[in-house]
Amino acid sequence: MPGGREFRAPLPRELTEGQRRIRATVLDGLSASQRALFDREDGEGRLLGPFGLALLSPAIGGPSLAMGAAFRGSTVLTARGREIAILAVAAATRCSYERYAHAAVGRSAGLGQDEVASLLDGTFAGADEVEEAIHRVAVAYLSTPTGRTPNLPAGAADVLDDRALYELLMLLGHYRNLAMAMGVFGVPAPE
Repeated sequence: MPGGREFRAPLPRELTEGQRRIRATVLDGLSASQRALFDREDGEGRLLGPFGLALLSPAIGGPSLAMGAAFRGSTVLTARGREIAILAVAAATRCSYERYAHAAVGRSAGLGQDEVASLLDGTFAGADEVEEAIHRVAVAYLSTPTGRTPNLPAGAADVLDDRALYELLMLLGHYRNLAMAMGVFGVPAPE
């Protein structure tokens, strides 16, 4: 683990009131099919992945979780489009938890196993021009050094309107930040 860290979230009985609210946000209201996609807690009830990290600072973790929910419910990007972008982040950052969780979410959003594999190995060719544009923008953004503005891939502006492009860039930034935090704190995918 980077820096020798391996973060483990506190047990449910150890949580403060603010942390209990985070836990409820993560777990309450999930359908059985949503729960079955990937593990959000371990056998002892500790939150996993970015959900456990959100407990470190509920004032920051709560809004971060709300942003994730906004991407799922209030964006013009399709579920497939969002997962294409998130899996591109997982591939670029080598974030094991994002790979684990979003391979499952991507399949539930209609990506085939071969498409998930091609996203993770960088050979994805979308089912249409919108998916191709999403992936090309993601790769351009993720391969540009921090502090520099990526060039918008040719044709992307013809396919993605300003709202879609903005939402895509915010999605990429959000998941890149989550991957960075999981890397710094040594948060792995469940075994």
